[in-house]
Amino acid sequence: MKRGKALMKLLVAGCVLGSLSPAFASDKLQAAGVAEQLIDLLKAKNLISADEAQRLKGEEGGADRALAELIGLLREKSVINGDEANSLSGLIKGGASPVAAAKAQEQPAPLFKARSRDEVVQRLRESWTESGQPAEEFEQLLADMSDVKVVIDHMRSSGYIGADEADILEYEYDNDPAGAAVVRVLAEKDKAMLTRFSSRVALDIDEQLKEQLKSQWWQKVKLGGDLRVRYQGDFFDEDNVLLDKPDKLELMNTTQDRHRLRIRARLGVTAKITNEFDAGISLATGNTTDPVSTNQTLGDSLNKKTITLDKAYLRWKAHEAADVWFGRFGNPFFSTDLVWDQDVNFDGIAASYTPKLTDSVSLFFNAGVFPIQEVELSSRDKWLLAGQAGVKYVRYQSYIAKLGVAYYDFENTQGRFNETPGQYDYTAPQFMQKGNSVFDINSRILGSYKAAYASKFRELNLTGSFDLGIWHPLHLIANADFVKNLGYDDRQVNERLGYERGKQDTGYQLGLTVGHPDTYEYGLWKVSGAYRYLERDAVMDAFTDSDFNLGGTNAKGWILGGDFGLAKNVWLSTKWLTANEIDQDHVNYVVSPGPLSIDVFQFNLNAKF
Repeated sequence: MKRGKALMKLLVAGCVLGSLSPAFASDKLQAAGVAEQLIDLLKAKNLISADEAQRLKGEEGGADRALAELIGLLREKSVINGDEANSLSGLIKGGASPVAAAKAQEQPAPLFKARSRDEVVQRLRESWTESGQPAEEFEQLLADMSDVKVVIDHMRSSGYIGADEADILEYEYDNDPAGAAVVRVLAEKDKAMLTRFSSRVALDIDEQLKEQLKSQWWQKVKLGGDLRVRYQGDFFDEDNVLLDKPDKLELMNTTQDRHRLRIRARLGVTAKITNEFDAGISLATGNTTDPVSTNQTLGDSLNKKTITLDKAYLRWKAHEAADVWFGRFGNPFFSTDLVWDQDVNFDGIAASYTPKLTDSVSLFFNAGVFPIQEVELSSRDKWLLAGQAGVKYVRYQSYIAKLGVAYYDFENTQGRFNETPGQYDYTAPQFMQKGNSVFDINSRILGSYKAAYASKFRELNLTGSFDLGIWHPLHLIANADFVKNLGYDDRQVNERLGYERGKQDTGYQLGLTVGHPDTYEYGLWKVSGAYRYLERDAVMDAFTDSDFNLGGTNAKGWILGGDFGLAKNVWLSTKWLTANEIDQDHVNYVVSPGPLSIDVFQFNLNAKF
């Protein structure tokens, strides 16, 4: 039935144009041309055969006879039913459109008047909002299409305005203010009208084909990915302290400058299973021991590189404004890299709910349960329980403001002293970067050094952004992020460390970006800057940004960057990150306490597809 209705629109449009009376020069030739276009387009889309097309074109009796035969053929093929065929046949015998009738009489239709562009746009805007669509989406539609008649065509085919009203609006829009007959205007624009008509017919036929192909599996699958080639320079102050890695098995590089070429490749596929469920799987470079990086460093005797499972999830569209994620998926929270590295994906279950209060104001709620470490012989598995609430305000192309409050509660991640060998080894983390207060859980017994977190982590995170777009397409985007570890307890931390240390449980970041929101076209650009201050135990060091200070916490400094588009979906980006240590009270220094200063320079060639 949907195919029939779409084709009805196609033929109605053809009949209206084909039935224009002698107001058009050579009206018989006009009608014949329309009929021939219809036949050629239907043949191109394989809805009729080449022989059938040739027979229809050779039909005696002119365009009306050819269109009648075409209707009969489409009925035989079950593209349209009997009622639809009868309706179309009636249209050929006597056009029902008030605009067509007016054109046939070579005079303005009753109650018609000339309308300016602004008047037509206002009427379309009213129809759009009356149908329940957001006002800002109409403004975007108008900006994208620019031609008012194309907007009318789109709203007619989408059902936001009726066919007759659309015809009338087009008629009134073309009627010049001096009151000259619209026929003259249309005659002058005859070629342009036929071009628009052909485009509309092709679009309608494409919609029919989409309907036919919906059941094909390959229509439900999308493939995409990206590639990044990076030069990275790591620069260390010559007075830097010598530090052990958290496991104390080898020395951390804090003094020798390093130059690397690195690559990141990601390939993903998403599949629509039903209207409510879809699935996604993606692969990425990297390894299974580092959750905060998908980079592979070149320079390993030309060896092959490791590919890992980066995402694997099912998404349930539980409601128009609600989604539930299962498996391994991207970060579901509104955040910056102060708390979460951009390469961190989440394991577990997450849900989001984004109700709209008005056309401009909406709320968002995100929550999830994520396993951090499953311990086979213990009931004290490590979990992350997280929730976030926020509000978003949008004024189209003027500004977008967003504010969110999140709480991240890490369960069973604080270390415990072993009283017997291996008793609480599971409390030691599987992965750390650097910065957090750590202690040796084997210090009370004979055993090798095993580092664990001295503090609990219950992080309160406040994140905000403001996108000022009054100079669109150029934007000014400001963001701010604040985090405090409410789980930090002086007494517990000092007991595990064996000495007193001042509380360091707070972090913040302020950033500003100027330019185009993205740089996926030639000549588009943006520059950015940010200041970060992240104290030792403000967040769990395992999951924060791996580039600033080469990962971890206990660092402050600046981040400067820029992007420039080279071609469609190809762009350059660069970043300079300069970080200095906040607290020099090292537990794992080798020689003596001292400063730690690390600068990182990155230059990237990026592409996506």
